[in-house]
Amino acid sequence: MGILFIVLLVVINSDLTEDNLYKELASPLDAFYEYYNGTFILTKPYRIKPIDLTRTYIKIRINPCKGKTNEFCCEGMNEGMCQDNPVISKGPNLPIAWSCNNFIVICNNEFFEREECGTFIEVHLPNSTDIINQIRITTFYKSGFHTESIYTRELLPGYYELWWTQRDRTGRWILYIKPFYIAY
Repeated sequence: MGILFIVLLVVINSDLTEDNLYKELASPLDAFYEYYNGTFILTKPYRIKPIDLTRTYIKIRINPCKGKTNEFCCEGMNEGMCQDNPVISKGPNLPIAWSCNNFIVICNNEFFEREECGTFIEVHLPNSTDIINQIRITTFYKSGFHTESIYTRELLPGYYELWWTQRDRTGRWILYIKPFYIAY
């Protein structure tokens, strides 16, 4: 019975090619509007903050320097220089590059210690408000993309989302969602 299960598992997973995974991933705009339109119910403290896409620019690139020797190839560069590879191999860190023209909340004093004030990029399972991992954005905005990495060693292969959130006294606001997939 165990042998039959293994054979069936191999047959089912044979269709998961990188091209098929790219097609299955929602675009950031589609992922955002699935939450905004209530397709997936968000629980407190998260709320969607609708943004005007003609005025606000938030972008996250996943594994932006794939195949390059310099892991900071996107630092200060424009969109054309940064790759976006939302299907990645399992590894210790997820390299990302972010850029925005939006207000970045940077808190100090006792608010910095609380983890409830500031701008964050969070890793979530789809349809879950539980934070798997996060980074706080502590650099002021500058021109081009800024390179960071998020620790993802314990993540199992599967679908995940990066949420660009702002936290303040009124709660946690989701401004951007970037889906990605971790493969073996």
